[in-house]
Amino acid sequence: MRAALATTVLVLVGLIWFYADRLPPNLAETPPGNHDPADVAAPPPDEFAVSGEAGSPPPVPEMPEPRYSTAAEIDADAEPRLHVVREGDTLWSIAEEHYQDGHRARAIYEANRDQIGDPANLRTGQELIIP
Repeated sequence: MRAALATTVLVLVGLIWFYADRLPPNLAETPPGNHDPADVAAPPPDEFAVSGEAGSPPPVPEMPEPRYSTAAEIDADAEPRLHVVREGDTLWSIAEEHYQDGHRARAIYEANRDQIGDPANLRTGQELIIP
């Protein structure tokens, strides 16, 4: 019984200690029931107020174009090139070599979907179209 009471007291003291510095100064110093309604601060300004319109959300920022693109989106006017797969090549490394951007590996896969069974296992000597 004493152990349970001691544990409860320790938990309560710990909670008070933990939250003591998080209380606003006016609540920590003023005893309950002695609040003057005139001391209540005005609510904070509306964070969504835009050009005088209270309650309206902020304007939506322009979103950047996605980095992933399909074969048709990369360069429709460019002449397709051929790449012969060497040992150790991956779609990512091929995209890095030709586009300087590994994220375009998806475009190479889409252009060669009929030849590539498993994108993780390219065959050495396989000829891939680089769109």
